[in-house]
Amino acid sequence: MTNDAQLVVLRPDRPPTVERGYEIRLKDDQVNIRPIDKIDQNYQGLGNVIDRVSISLDGGGTRVGYQVSLHDGGLHFKPDNATSASYIEDNRATVIKEGINQMYRRVNDSIDRIRTIFIDFQ
Repeated sequence: MTNDAQLVVLRPDRPPTVERGYEIRLKDDQVNIRPIDKIDQNYQGLGNVIDRVSISLDGGGTRVGYQVSLHDGGLHFKPDNATSASYIEDNRATVIKEGINQMYRRVNDSIDRIRTIFIDFQ
């Protein structure tokens, strides 16, 4: 199963920025993503919260963490602190892939629900 999702970045005192998205592919219960150059300014906002999970990764010797929530329409990533925010700036695909994997394992839901991915720096 394959799905395309738009990436929207939220920053303080700025309008939402639509950036290139990701192709999300599910095969044998493994999620893989790859960047795509598709940019559509008409992204889908987030609907009701379905579930939430905290993820933690090794950010080059430092633990980085994110609150990830699955909504009708997409995923929302919120860095736990400034170090985590800095890490996701340079390692978006790594963090997004881990968030999708963790959420998929938790709710065992279809990836086609994910149409927009928000990274929230606010």
